[in-house]
Amino acid sequence: MGYKGQSAIEFLTAYSTAFLIIAIMLAALFIFVSLPFTSMPFSCNPYSDFTCQDAVLSSNGTGGMVLLLELSDAVPGVMNISNFSSTLNGVRSRSGYCAPNLTASGERVYCIADFNGTPQLGSLYSGTFDIYANFCTGGPGELALGCASGGGAYAYGGSIRIEGAGNVSSPSVWRSQITLDNTQGYATPANFQQMVSFNPASANAPLHERQDLGNIRFYYGSQELYAWCESNCSRSSPRNATFWVRIPQGIQARQSITIQMYLMPTSVDYTGTYAGEAPQLSSPYGGYDNGDEVFLFYQNFQGTSIPTGWAKTGTGITVSVNNGITVSPGGANALGSLTSPSSYNGTLDFYGQFFGSGDSSTCTYNTARFGFDNASLGYATPQNIGCQKPQPFGLITNSSSGGYLKTFAYTQGANSILSVAYSAPSNSFVAQVGYVSAASSNSFVSSLPLPIGFYQQSDSGVSISAAWVRLRASAPGGIMPAQTVGPLVQAR
Repeated sequence: MGYKGQSAIEFLTAYSTAFLIIAIMLAALFIFVSLPFTSMPFSCNPYSDFTCQDAVLSSNGTGGMVLLLELSDAVPGVMNISNFSSTLNGVRSRSGYCAPNLTASGERVYCIADFNGTPQLGSLYSGTFDIYANFCTGGPGELALGCASGGGAYAYGGSIRIEGAGNVSSPSVWRSQITLDNTQGYATPANFQQMVSFNPASANAPLHERQDLGNIRFYYGSQELYAWCESNCSRSSPRNATFWVRIPQGIQARQSITIQMYLMPTSVDYTGTYAGEAPQLSSPYGGYDNGDEVFLFYQNFQGTSIPTGWAKTGTGITVSVNNGITVSPGGANALGSLTSPSSYNGTLDFYGQFFGSGDSSTCTYNTARFGFDNASLGYATPQNIGCQKPQPFGLITNSSSGGYLKTFAYTQGANSILSVAYSAPSNSFVAQVGYVSAASSNSFVSSLPLPIGFYQQSDSGVSISAAWVRLRASAPGGIMPAQTVGPLVQAR
């Protein structure tokens, strides 16, 4: 009898762990089956040449439903996508399209199919999708806007398994054609930084924009363009939004080109690669900053250390970096600089301000300036005009034989975009505040490239702060190519 009792205890001891594991598995299976479909990820599997990044099936708010696929194009060369369609639970889509319809290998493509009926929230839908496209001539470098869509189209398909979701605020893609007209007798260089400015609150644009404008993309033919939103990056802004777009092939003298501005679905945001924004507009600082892809030289002073390559000289200045930079005189007889890694040629901008007394207790040569080595903006008491209190602000040009100051009004207390550029036709430097010319000088001018940096000499009493510094190609003849923004239309 004792042996039988011992055997029973051993049996329970040996197999209790197995029973416990089975019970846990059954409980987990019950929980999984009981969960709503919204807890399950989508399954999107292109059969070839595309990669699925995201998928949404939603009501469009007007009695129909929309399937939205975000795809990455892996097809070599350039394609013109002529049609997109899908079948879900045996029901064929009534219409469909992809945007941009011209696409190169590596680009993101947004494909939309419309269906009758309203999706059931949490219900599971299964089916297929098809993309029809033609190859353009010229291979991956082909940027022609007129790539034919007719002829023997290739078909690319895939399977989709997705759950119904809520309303999509903007389930379509919209676009606007922008013409850039270079009216000058000089061509822009390759990789020219073009300013594009438009009213985000105009017409019906706010219906299709993210609040931060993060769903805006720019294209030239099949090529997505690097773009950086500088200011008024909000669909509710009362002022024009300003983007800088890098034009890789430039614009010839007295000629124009056409680019496309796309408003992708509002689920799309900045990526920090092709689409980015100024560092102070993101949280964390610089979260979507792609300025180094757009401009010839760029620094956002992210973090708390002086960036690699910048050189601090002298002992009379203090430099503080904390997601932005402040350079100040360290006291009487301050003498020093913080200069960039090398010399540059173009238009230099920085977003920041000068602040402080702008005064000096002596009549020595006092400056607090930012810009090129011999052409900069700041407060100064130039040697050739003697001692002044307070120091005047202006465009400072200098050489070993002296200095020259062309003054203009400057009000402390708010950040501004301050610029200095060399104008080759007139052999002069031009200063701008908010892109409005404030002064020019052809005294002590030497052509670029030159070093750029922050400079302090003697006890200027003035500090300089900046969120970012950049160098861009100078506009031909100092005149930015004119832009004409066309109407916003659906990208079908």
